[in-house]
Amino acid sequence: MGKVIQMTLTQKPKQVSGSFSKLLKLAQNGDQILLYQGSFHEWESHPKGVVIWFEDKLLLNGKTLLYQGSFHSWQSHPKGVVIRLEDKLLLNGKTLLYKGPFHEWQSHPKGMVIRLEDKFLLNGKTLLYQGPYHSWGFHPKGVVIRLGDKFLLNGKTLLYQGSFHSWQSHPKGVVIRLDDEFLLNGKTLLYQGNFDGWHSHPKGVVIRLENKLLLVVNK
Repeated sequence: MGKVIQMTLTQKPKQVSGSFSKLLKLAQNGDQILLYQGSFHEWESHPKGVVIWFEDKLLLNGKTLLYQGSFHSWQSHPKGVVIRLEDKLLLNGKTLLYKGPFHEWQSHPKGMVIRLEDKFLLNGKTLLYQGPYHSWGFHPKGVVIRLGDKFLLNGKTLLYQGSFHSWQSHPKGVVIRLDDEFLLNGKTLLYQGNFDGWHSHPKGVVIRLENKLLLVVNK
């Protein structure tokens, strides 16, 4: 297992302070960056770390305010957070991304994926996939569709087929959890060990251990 790198310093004997991007450059595959430690109601992965929901605030790595106020639901987005207020989906509570009906929605680097019955629409307009599914997740190139034990990009390209206990989309495919193992596309081991929660991350996987959120790096 790699070393643990905190957002402010590494373990002795060498101390390093700096931003998430600086620490990510210093980290090697298998290293763990401590993104946040403390209280939260919920949390999600973000390309620059994690988004922390605490009280009425959504904070990047528990520090930078992304949004403060009321909401019905929210999700992380590469440019901040998406806030749902009734039938409106707003980037950082300001920029309207979508307004209208939906059965489900997920944040997407190019806006939003809106599910209406069996249709998956980018920003409610561009059809990404239409057809049966058992579960789904956004992907930078569209959507990941699960049908039984198959994970298909836009319902066509096979990303993984086989057993799983849980899964999440990843820019390079899917992260498959089997017991305490987290495997990219069921092959590359990202992390093995204890966890209280987890989220896929573009640079690996974020593991929650009690009130600590750690990025296990895989570049």
